[in-house]
Amino acid sequence: MRPEQWTKNLIVFAGLFFGKSITSFNTFLELSQIFAIFCVVSSGSYIINDITDRKEDRHHPDKSKRPIAGGGLDIATASAVALGLILAGMIWAYCISISLFALIAVFLILHLLYDFFLKHISLIDVFVISSAFILRLLGGVITSNIGCNISGWILLCTFLLSIFLALCKRRAEIVILSEASIRHRKSLEGYSVPFLDQLITVAAACTILSYSLYVLSAETIAKHRTTKLIFTIPFVIYGVFRYLYLVHMKEGGSNPERLLLKDAPLFIDIILYGMMVYAIIYIR
Repeated sequence: MRPEQWTKNLIVFAGLFFGKSITSFNTFLELSQIFAIFCVVSSGSYIINDITDRKEDRHHPDKSKRPIAGGGLDIATASAVALGLILAGMIWAYCISISLFALIAVFLILHLLYDFFLKHISLIDVFVISSAFILRLLGGVITSNIGCNISGWILLCTFLLSIFLALCKRRAEIVILSEASIRHRKSLEGYSVPFLDQLITVAAACTILSYSLYVLSAETIAKHRTTKLIFTIPFVIYGVFRYLYLVHMKEGGSNPERLLLKDAPLFIDIILYGMMVYAIIYIR
């Protein structure tokens, strides 16, 4: 079920935070349910992914230790749990709203297409991962009363940042697995370290630029009635630079969720960034 990857679903709260609605307790409770639904549904899709990838995962130093790849969990049991999680998440979403049910259905279809087909296509696999992040963000926006308050810049920043992280993950897989990388993931055949380095550089620059344009835009200044969000840009730049350092100097990036939580300088930077944004937007 990969609980460490549930941190991806925290993006559903972005609209609440940047939409200046964080003081609404009812909205927070609603988004907490949506977060839980994404965790349940994504866990089911992760199990399906482990089932379809069990042979390839045996060539990976970390993934070979997973229960299905390692033979500790039989396919029938895993399939039953995956189906139960997906059905539970879909029913839960339907009980909240039809729009959330439809969005979760699209999210699930995208995941299944990725598990069986799209993950084998170079570049497309990265864009699918980024699209899943956008669906998570939209799940927290269109199903609550903050939809009109979220900026399109937040969608763009989320898309670019997720592309950056996905490209770094592909690079780490090639470096760690070396010649065995193609046996682990077919799409890696279309990548090389120099090619990925170029793409990562572009994605990193676009991420920083798009965030800078967001905090400097007239829309953002008018909504939050302040120009001080510009002081959060150094935290974003440091976060991107620190992640690049870990990818290039420490051979990290294969597990972004674990890296974001276990690297102390990066974790502190994220906490300080959140505190700075909160202070600027909500404290007068």
